[in-house]
Formats: sequence, C-alpha cells, structure tokens
Amino acid sequence: MKPNMLIFGLAYIILFGNFVELFAGNAAFPKSGNSDVFTPRGTIAEVPGIGDGITENGQAESIEQALQILITKPSDKEIIAAIDLISKYPDLRAVDPLINILKSEPEIGSTKAHKAAQLLGQLGDRRAVQPLIEILLNAKGKTVWKAKEYVVLLGKLGDTRAVLPLMEVLSYIADQGERFTDNGVGYDIIDALAKLKDKRALPLLIQMLRTDRPGLIEQAIAALDVFRDPAAVPGLIEISSRPRYTMRAVMSLGHIGDPAALDYLERLLYRYEPKKYSYFIVTAIGEIRCEQSVDILLRYYASPSMPLSNEGVTIGALIDQKNIRVLKPVIKYAGINYGCRDSFQTHMIDHYLRRSFSIAELRSIIRECLRGPDKDTRLGAIALLAELGEAQDVSFLKGVAESDDTVAGAIAADSLYTLKTGEYFEVTRYYSRCRRQ
Repeated sequence: MKPNMLIFGLAYIILFGNFVELFAGNAAFPKSGNSDVFTPRGTIAEVPGIGDGITENGQAESIEQALQILITKPSDKEIIAAIDLISKYPDLRAVDPLINILKSEPEIGSTKAHKAAQLLGQLGDRRAVQPLIEILLNAKGKTVWKAKEYVVLLGKLGDTRAVLPLMEVLSYIADQGERFTDNGVGYDIIDALAKLKDKRALPLLIQMLRTDRPGLIEQAIAALDVFRDPAAVPGLIEISSRPRYTMRAVMSLGHIGDPAALDYLERLLYRYEPKKYSYFIVTAIGEIRCEQSVDILLRYYASPSMPLSNEGVTIGALIDQKNIRVLKPVIKYAGINYGCRDSFQTHMIDHYLRRSFSIAELRSIIRECLRGPDKDTRLGAIALLAELGEAQDVSFLKGVAESDDTVAGAIAADSLYTLKTGEYFEVTRYYSRCRRQ
C-alpha cells in the first residue's frame, strides 16, 4: 500500500470514529472556567441556542445564570451567549446590566455592543434612552458610522429626549459633504426623527432637502410626508424641480394637502411628457380637496393635453373631491365608456361615487342628466340607474329598453338585467343580446 493511501486511510478511521462517538452521545462538551454557567448541554457560551427545548425549571435557572453573566462580565463570548438566551426569554432585569455593558464597551461597533443594543430595543425600556444618547454624542466624529444600531434603537424607544441629540449628529453628518461615509446613520436618524414626530425636527428636515447627499434628500422627503406640515411645501416644490425627486416630492405635496401647492402642480401637469409624471401629479391634486382642485381637474379633463391613459385617474381624482360639481362630468364619462368597456367600468364608478355621495345626491343629479341634451351624459345616467338598484326605476328603464334608441335601449336592457327583476329577467337578456348586435 502506498504511504499516501495509508495516511488517508488512518485519517478517515479517526474522523469516522469521532463522528460515531458524537452521535452515540459520548462526546463531552468541555466545561468553562466558570462552573456556574454549566448546563447539561455545555456552557451557555459554547452552546448557541441553549433556550431551545429548556424545561420550565431549567429555563428559570438558565435565565438567572445569564443575568449573572451580564453582571460579572466574565468574557465577551459568554456575554454574547447570555444576551442570545435572554432575547428568547425577555427579562427586564437585564436592562441595567446591558446599559453598563454599553457604557463600558470601548468598541462602539463590536458584536457585543450590537447585540446588547438589539436586546435593549426588544425589551423597550426607556431607561436606556439617556445612556444611548451619551454614547451617540461621544461617537460624533469619525466613529459615527458605527452608531447605526443606537440610532435605530432611539427611534424605536420613542422618547423625545432623543430629538435634539439626533438633530445634532444629523447636522454634523450633513456638514461633512457627500464623500463622508456614515454607513447610513444619517438615513436612520431621519427615519428615527420621523418616528418621533417632534416638530422641533421640522426645520432641519426641510434644510436636508438642500444637502448634496441624495440619500438624505430622499429620506427627508419621506419624513416630511410623515409630518404633513404645510411649512414643508416651499421646500418640496423646490426639490421637485430635480427629476430624481419629482415623483416623491409631488406625492408628498398631495399627502400634505395644502392648496398653496396647487398653482405649481397645475403648471407641472403640462410641463412634462404626458406619460412621465402626470399620473402622480393628478393623484396629488386629487388629494388636495378644495374648489381650486376641482377647477384644475375639470380643465385638465377637458384638455387635449390629457392622454387617454390618464382618463381613469382623473375621474377618480374628481370623485375623491366629494364635490357635487364633478357628478355630471363623471356620469358623462360613464356614458362615453360604456360601449367599449361594458358595465364593469360603470360598476367601478358607482362604487367610488357611493363612497363620496349620498344616494339622494346621486339620484337627483342622475334625474337631471336624464333630462339633459347631452347624449353621452344621458347614457351614463341610464347605466348608473341600475347600479343604484332601486325598484322604482324599473318602469323607466323598461320604456327606454323598448324605445327606438338602439344604444340607450341596450344600456337600459343591460341595466334591467343587472336588477334581475321578476318578469323582466328573461326578456332583458333578449334585449341585451339584440341591442348589441
């Protein structure tokens, strides 16, 4: 036998023997120097996931051992394992030891500090706020990029004591310029300020719109969307002129709902290629509920500049205005589109109309439209009558269905079929089929 093959064979036998011993349950876990943390599965430090399958008595004992480790701090490995155990069985007694670990940890971005911060966030005790603020302020400088976990935790704890320190660190990061590496800490600070929703942060967030860091600008727009304060409107209008931020800024302007943005949004609506941003601009205008919005949307709907693809969103924005002035254009839209889009479109229009208007308001306008001179408006009114589902409309619809007006008769027949009213059930199916041919 060749020497190489002999060596390989011996190594295989030794390795296989160890595996057999392990699976037979004979392999012993080495004990730690600290016998107090020994368990039947070995030391807490050396057996990840010790919390799995612990009995009720064993669980209590293991938690006590883990808490003792956090206090005595024998080694980083044992501390990390103790934190992992308590994260499975949360215990508020761990808060003070965890704070002491963070305070005494020289390396802010270490695994031990990271896990301690995560567990504090899980426990949600506000005793951690002030120590975290002190650590964050001490990290301001070249090590600020390591403070990510602390920033996230301060936002999660929801204590407004963190607002001014977070603003101070954010100002520092913004002043460093685009080349400064912060590991996303500035982004997380803005997110934390949005969660805290303290108006003291509003001027700084508006100021972030003028920074040269794209990530901070985008996050600032998102934060201002959360605040929804009219003070942000001028800044959002300014930043929306930069194509990268146009869509986000326009959506935020809509969510804020300040009529001061309407003149700008209307100009913007005709500035770009029809399909580029117009959908979002129309939606934003629709979210600002006032008479001026109705005027803008009606002008746009009647304009040749409106692409067909925006017809639906414009009608939806008009309905959302909950203004009686929009009903006739919406009903006419239902009539124009009935022939090519069938009753599904009418059903959807009715669904949204019902959310914005009372049945009495709808019936009054529909009756008025039925007597009007515009054919498309009359057709839309006939179609919507069925959606109201009132028995009192049956005789009127039957008369239209039997009239010489082919298009109106077909729509009325379909409407009767939708109502499914007794004696007309079979005959209206006939009308529906015949009128469409």
